Amino acid sequence: MVTIFAPENWFYHVLESLCEMKSILSLNNCSFEYSNGDFRLSAVSLGIKRGRVYGIVGPNGSGKSTLLRIMAGITQPDGGSVSVNGRPIQHCSRRELARQVAFLPQNPAPSYDLSVREVVGLGRYPHQSGLGLRGKEDQHVIERTMKETECEGLATRYFSTLSGGERQRVLVASVLAQEPSILLLD
Repeated sequence: MVTIFAPENWFYHVLESLCEMKSILSLNNCSFEYSNGDFRLSAVSLGIKRGRVYGIVGPNGSGKSTLLRIMAGITQPDGGSVSVNGRPIQHCSRRELARQVAFLPQNPAPSYDLSVREVVGLGRYPHQSGLGLRGKEDQHVIERTMKETECEGLATRYFSTLSGGERQRVLVASVLAQEPSILLLD
């Protein structure tokens, strides 16, 4: 139980409005079990609010990555539902979902035979036309996110030649270039 002490009533009104904020990502009674039966998530419900930072904490093998994969729509729960902005994710196209949710796994693909600028540009895919052509806005976002993550000096290097820390920075730039409402980092 949490008790809040405030000298004036305004605080309670602010708290009430924060509590009533709509979740941008919701899990309702989600369950998941691996086919070998070694692991199970049972009846997980949560609501993620815009502008907040959340952490999932637990020991190794406790399901943190699995939960994030369910939240990202990569792994389907055995039961329950996941929604983004009130819409069930199974009703969203992959492109539509990728415009709203970005996921950076613990162990992404080990190497790309692409330049750093091209890897960061992969984050723009959900915003491109059906032909995959990048516009001026896409180029602007790629350059901006490379600058924000201090990757601009690596732009012409091949991703496969980078150190582990440089690769991680480039992958963060790529998910930032996606401009999602929800950023899930494992």
